[in-house]
Amino acid sequence: MRMLLLSACVTFAGAAAAVAADAPLVTVPRVAQAPTIDGQVSAAEWEGAAVTGAFRDVMAGYPAAAPVRASLCYDAQALYALFICEGEDPEKLLGGAAARDSAIWDDSEAELFLAAEAWPAERYAHFMVNHAGAFAEELCVSAVRDLAWNGEWQCAAGRLDGAWCAEMAIPWRTLDLSAPEPGTRLRANLARNAAAVQELSAWAPVRGGFHDPERFGTLVLSDRAAVAVAALPGRATGPAAIHARLIGTPQATLRAELRRGTRGQTQTLPLQADQPGVLNLELAGGTSELLVSVQEPQGRLLWHQSVRLDLPDLAAQVGRVRRALGRLQGSALAPDLAALRSRLAALETQARAPLDTAGLVRVGEEITAVEASIRDLRRLSGSARPGAALPAY
Repeated sequence: MRMLLLSACVTFAGAAAAVAADAPLVTVPRVAQAPTIDGQVSAAEWEGAAVTGAFRDVMAGYPAAAPVRASLCYDAQALYALFICEGEDPEKLLGGAAARDSAIWDDSEAELFLAAEAWPAERYAHFMVNHAGAFAEELCVSAVRDLAWNGEWQCAAGRLDGAWCAEMAIPWRTLDLSAPEPGTRLRANLARNAAAVQELSAWAPVRGGFHDPERFGTLVLSDRAAVAVAALPGRATGPAAIHARLIGTPQATLRAELRRGTRGQTQTLPLQADQPGVLNLELAGGTSELLVSVQEPQGRLLWHQSVRLDLPDLAAQVGRVRRALGRLQGSALAPDLAALRSRLAALETQARAPLDTAGLVRVGEEITAVEASIRDLRRLSGSARPGAALPAY
């Protein structure tokens, strides 16, 4: 039994290493009944679809502030995609009805990038639909984007409670494919312009914009198996959870690795078919990245994604500032030193508590302000030359 377990672990590590750390992969299941592309989302018609996980802000690289839930499935005729877009006020969505191939990329809209495995690396098809159902498509080859290309496809948009949705169906012939076999791979990216809150986000780790085909992720078509990862942690400290559900395969292992510099901490959770699983995590300051993957016992990788976090280690920063504060002496400084110690103690309490993105920024700025006050006191006390930086402790 021990030998079998060791073999499984080695296979798992090898499979995960074969995928670039920041290149996502999703296994897309074949469905018996295709979803209806009408902008009216039914949970039942998308229940058998894979779910991609987190989108990331393409400028900062962190999890998007405006969440997107994207689902994928296919049949012999087409690939189907659903975007559920939250985080924008439904009454303030940008853009509206427009003619085909209008500049809807400036609107509140969703985008799908696809390339057949046989296509050259610089060639891909690009499909866009805004919240009002206006759509555009183009064929891109290197830096040339042919908006006059009108590939065959279908799309629709609609409103949900507190969100809007976009549905797409891309026939295989539009990608120069016949009915694909299980195991077929597509290069892909799914993206969103949350124009009302000025955020561009994408599933693949593209940089600065969506048109970055070298960094697209991979869709692997499957006759049965897939994973729906409904939620991944955002950029925050404290308790977090990964929610996952297997589709069409009896069992697999969910694996999460939290990286802190050169060190990593791994947690695993066995998943059973059609039984939601929750892997609970504790995100601490100093965590740089979260790697999540799902793998079947025989070694097939079903799902992979990395989440950049770069959580500041505020508690360590407080400790460094406290040591600098302890070096200041003098009775004339006593009232100021007492006030700074009290302020720093309060910040340490906050730094050790769970913090969301805004809290991380706020507490970090306040620690920096205390550091600046210490620097000013050092100058006033004559213990440092003007402009001197705090020593590193």
